[in-house]
Amino acid sequence: MSDIVKTPAEMESVQWLPAPFPGAEIKLLANDEASGSNAFLIKLDPGVELAAHKHPSVEQNWVLDGEIECQGKVLGPGSFMFCPAGTEHGPFKSVNGGTMLCFFSGPVGL
Repeated sequence: MSDIVKTPAEMESVQWLPAPFPGAEIKLLANDEASGSNAFLIKLDPGVELAAHKHPSVEQNWVLDGEIECQGKVLGPGSFMFCPAGTEHGPFKSVNGGTMLCFFSGPVGL
C-alpha cells in the first residue's frame, strides 16, 4: 500500500480480510515492511473471544464502535488501550461486536 493519504472513498475500496483467528476481519490501512509497523481496523463478531497473549511490539487500540471486554473492563467507543511490547494483555471478548483501530510499532507476532 503506497498511498500516504486516503480519502473516505478510497478507504471504502480497501477490502476486509479474515483475521488470524475466527470471528474477526481486518482492513489493512498501512504497513511498513522495513519496521513491521502497521495500522488496521479490526472488526469482531459478537461473542468472539481471544485468549491473553503478548506481542513483540507496542500495540495501541482505539475502540470505534461496539463493546470489547478486556481484563474485566467493558470498553466502548472512545476507549483506548496501550500495551507495551512483551506484556501480556487480554483476554478479549467482543460483547456485542465491535470495531477497533489498531497500531503496532513493529511485527505483530501472531
